[in-house]
Amino acid sequence: MKTNGDEKETHLAETAVTYALGVFCQLVNPYVSGVDHHKKGFMKDFFDAVLEGDILSNPPSRHHRNRKPGKTTITAGVWAGINETDLTRFYNGSKKIPSWKATEFYQHLDVSEVERLCSDISVDALADFQKELIKANIKVSDISELPSATGKWLLSVLKANADGRDILVDGIGFQPEFDMFENLPWASGHISNGKLHLGRSSVPWKTYPIPPDKPDDHLRHTSRRCKLPMPITCTSQSTVPTIFLRHAVPNMPSSGNIFTMRKECAGIYGMS
Repeated sequence: MKTNGDEKETHLAETAVTYALGVFCQLVNPYVSGVDHHKKGFMKDFFDAVLEGDILSNPPSRHHRNRKPGKTTITAGVWAGINETDLTRFYNGSKKIPSWKATEFYQHLDVSEVERLCSDISVDALADFQKELIKANIKVSDISELPSATGKWLLSVLKANADGRDILVDGIGFQPEFDMFENLPWASGHISNGKLHLGRSSVPWKTYPIPPDKPDDHLRHTSRRCKLPMPITCTSQSTVPTIFLRHAVPNMPSSGNIFTMRKECAGIYGMS
């Protein structure tokens, strides 16, 4: 049974917490089963559980090999090379985990294990977690989303620390990675009846598009003597659809107005 002293240690401190790892540990501590809930004990037990076993079989980092151990230096386990007194500081958020140790943790973090350990978070804690998760740009609307969110949260904390930064001190939130417009299929379209058709969408289109007064830089040196229909360029950075021919070709036959363009460009202009 927890004493009053234990409860004070396991709840988020009333004083300002500087570093994100401390906020994470203090917030999840009361809801994780099978670990010591005292500060040092939690840091040891929790990270022993969520780090993949091969971290112990890997050779020590160069920093660890070159560093002369002190009287309180931990010599074995996942925290090897760290002063034991610093574990409490990491938990309190008063000290940032060194980048070399954060790199080890980030590379070996078992996110699924973090999710499993945090699967018993009660709905009463949802608001507290939402308040901290939003600082990491992680939005949660339902209690069922919390385990996954805590895994992402810890991963982003360690990634920032590995880079020598902190998501709270430096204001670096979790940024999901997207496959941006690469290796996407091309969409085919045509111009007919005064409209530009792409898939099932269409927009008004003049028979003979007028090229801009000042063409893009990559169009400056194109030849004006070409008489064949040329591809259309989609300039996606404009707020107005600016789709034009690479060459001004007088009297271009309508049957030749076949073109290809990136689907994402079409989506910008509501034609996807």
